[in-house]
Amino acid sequence: CKVGDILYVTSQMKDKRILPFVNKYEATSIKLGKRKCIVYHEKDGFIKIFKQDDFGKTVFLTKEKAEKALEGMKNG
Repeated sequence: CKVGDILYVTSQMKDKRILPFVNKYEATSIKLGKRKCIVYHEKDGFIKIFKQDDFGKTVFLTKEKAEKALEGMKNG
């Protein structure tokens, strides 16, 4: 993942209802630590943080992988 990449994030809440869906975010900055990597999305004062452990679980680099994970959530 690098700055400018689009991240596809699976979620369960939308408009106070539980509905599985995929959100799209742009990686605006990345901070590396000794044992972790944190990716930030910042837009209009809103900051969303994605931790290294989220990748492959709820954060994906392709929409197809996010949608496949979402199907897995729906099916249990």
